[in-house]
Amino acid sequence: MIHEGQLTYQDEGLRKIVDLGEWWAGRTGGLPLPLGGNVIRRDLGPDLIARVSRLLHASITHALDHRENALEYAMQFGRGLDPAKVDRFVGMYVNNLTLGYTDASRRAVQLFLDEAHAQGIIRRASPSNSPSRLRSELPVNRRDFLIGAAAGVSSAVALARPAGAVRPAGGRARNPRRTARTFNDPEPLFQGRRSFAQQGEDLILYNLLCHDLKIASPSYLDVGAGDPVLSNNTYALYLTGCRGVLVEPNPTLVRKLKAVRPATSCSAAASG
Repeated sequence: MIHEGQLTYQDEGLRKIVDLGEWWAGRTGGLPLPLGGNVIRRDLGPDLIARVSRLLHASITHALDHRENALEYAMQFGRGLDPAKVDRFVGMYVNNLTLGYTDASRRAVQLFLDEAHAQGIIRRASPSNSPSRLRSELPVNRRDFLIGAAAGVSSAVALARPAGAVRPAGGRARNPRRTARTFNDPEPLFQGRRSFAQQGEDLILYNLLCHDLKIASPSYLDVGAGDPVLSNNTYALYLTGCRGVLVEPNPTLVRKLKAVRPATSCSAAASG
């Protein structure tokens, strides 16, 4: 279970087999579980990098110092959680560890990479800090990057039917709720860069499927679909006329998914 499901699974009659955070802490002596990080291009220069870092730190500090206001804002993304659960959920992901890269954080990330390297998942556990060496040893072109990014779109897997899609022409973006369209539409939904996902994952899928793989009218399997619109990786595709299967274990969200996206098959199930 991910996201708020970590706090609500018992309410849905599910039983915990293992908590990966507890498992990781138990085998590492209490190190934090690496989740993600912010990166910035070196060629932007040290002054701009330092300024961005200061602004991010100040923003996080302000949110931690004004927790009630921050939680009030976060409630709109709570997907049915009560205030107490939202408070706990936010605290799991935004806390003092978010403010800086501590020694414990560095050890946790290095151990994470070492174990991934030992299992053959990555080629290098401690890559060189040299940009030129990284480019020569770990080349990544645009297509490979998009494929890798799409693989991490919160378990939303596109099951595509090959067809002769063409690169969409430019044009004025229309209201995405007005009509359903296909990727061949000369004025696609994505031309206006409207994303419903958390970090633009639906735009990544669009670029991968339409631009790089030349696929028209893809279908999708969205595992852990969550809310039918908010922070959803496939709702934008749904608006274009694409159809697929939504898998979601939360009965409340399943009812909402069926109501908002009636043309999509929805399965009330958990995967593991």
